[in-house]
Amino acid sequence: MQTHVIWESGLPLLGRRYGLSVASEVRRLTERGVSCGLILHGSDIRPPSLHAAASRWSPFTGSSTVVRTLEEEASRNAALSTELEVPCFVSTPDLLRWLPGASWCPVVVDPTRWHAARTREGGPPVVAHAPSNTWIKGTHLIQPMLRRLHEEGVIEYRQIVGVSHAAMPAFYADADVVLDQFTLGSYGVAACEAFASGQLVMGHVDDLTRAEVRGHTGLDLPLHETTVESLEGELRRFAADPEAFADIQAAGPAFVSDVHDGRRSAATLAPFLGVRL
Repeated sequence: MQTHVIWESGLPLLGRRYGLSVASEVRRLTERGVSCGLILHGSDIRPPSLHAAASRWSPFTGSSTVVRTLEEEASRNAALSTELEVPCFVSTPDLLRWLPGASWCPVVVDPTRWHAARTREGGPPVVAHAPSNTWIKGTHLIQPMLRRLHEEGVIEYRQIVGVSHAAMPAFYADADVVLDQFTLGSYGVAACEAFASGQLVMGHVDDLTRAEVRGHTGLDLPLHETTVESLEGELRRFAADPEAFADIQAAGPAFVSDVHDGRRSAATLAPFLGVRL
């Protein structure tokens, strides 16, 4: 017998049985004694218009069909969370500003599978970037500069495309710097995997998100703050003096083991599930 159900991203679980309505599904299951909750992951609750107003690097400027669709989705899920009055969770800390009554349930990675042996020695520093979505990650904003530095011999730039997830630990182990994202002001699974690999991670995470991480964990996010404008200078600085970045690089694996190995996520869900850890 089901005792607890969490709906992801405001999507219905039971097909057309209740008219594709999450609210109807929640009400029906609640009447049957099932504890219900919601979890949201990003664009399903992040309002593009507000994000664009708050961030100069936001990818959500303009009024394209995609942006309008995301605006409608975020608005719909915000209204749903208010209407249902059930526990709400978000998987990345930046989303707490858009859903302040939610609980942060951190994304989970297995730290041990990212400790691949390093095989490369010598040459310019390898800078790896694995954009799951080039528009969201801001790849188009940084790639011309990365290719130029590659041609100059300052770095060896590798954009990881078409590589299976199982092969990614080896690719990260062969890198010196992993570039995350430069537009959303947050971090997620990809950055955590790079932290666990022990490589230096660069990207843009805004002050509010960093403060949420510090407030919830007591730890500083070990992601070297870099914007579209400052990335070239920071990569040149790393190429000239990698030891200057050693402390923040070394903090990555411990941060993942503390925050993203599943224990904090289980503790967040435990009250909803009615269990004690």
